[in-house]
Amino acid sequence: MGIFQSLVSTMQGMRKRSAQKAEFIRLLVEATADGQLSKDEMQLLVDRFREIGLTNAEIKNANMKAYLQAYNVAKADNRITVEEERELQEIKRFLKIDDVAIAGTTRELQRLRILTEIEQGNLPEIELNDLARKKGEISHWSEPGSLIEERVVRRGYQGGSHGVSFRIMKGVSYRIGAHRGKLVSEKANVAVSEGELIITNLRVAFRGDQKSFNLLLSKVLDVDLFSDAIRITGETGKPRLIQFGREGNADIVGMLVTRLLNS
Repeated sequence: MGIFQSLVSTMQGMRKRSAQKAEFIRLLVEATADGQLSKDEMQLLVDRFREIGLTNAEIKNANMKAYLQAYNVAKADNRITVEEERELQEIKRFLKIDDVAIAGTTRELQRLRILTEIEQGNLPEIELNDLARKKGEISHWSEPGSLIEERVVRRGYQGGSHGVSFRIMKGVSYRIGAHRGKLVSEKANVAVSEGELIITNLRVAFRGDQKSFNLLLSKVLDVDLFSDAIRITGETGKPRLIQFGREGNADIVGMLVTRLLNS
């Protein structure tokens, strides 16, 4: 076989393999399109993978695409059931997905699982050994955050006078007329204590390095939830505003408090 014919044969072989690889990737993506991967589908993929002679490195990106597709299908309703979580774990194992590569989706998966459990009435329980609890009190959640209060951050004298001025000595002027000025204060929300928001079946508490509070759930009148904070108003005292120290758990805190207040 001449050099030209050998080159042509090599190119044809590469094109054939490329087409086979593309076909396999199409099968893989189609198999996970419904968020699941049956045993028959797994066997079909394994057989085709071996028949073509592919390597894991060649389809690494395709495996990730297939897993993320299944994951997006499962979380489309912003909830993850036990069955969906189990199915995703099986898909991840089959596709040999590295945990580090999907660390972000794993955290989101855990968050959605907690939300689903709370919605179904299965509240999480945590251990807080240094929390003095009453009989029958169960700790459900702890979230790092800052206690925010409105404070005066700057004072100033504002206003002006209308009148006639004349100098009586070097550096001093005497003005005839009213000044009409006033002392004004500028206020802002500032962090006054760093700590953790604690939610139990009996109370909402904040343990901080400078200030703390305990508010019985039976005394809560109103709750306002923000993307990065929660404001809780009790029967007495001013509203307590806690700004979360990390992102992503605002809906868990809100749903948990709501569930406890309505139970």
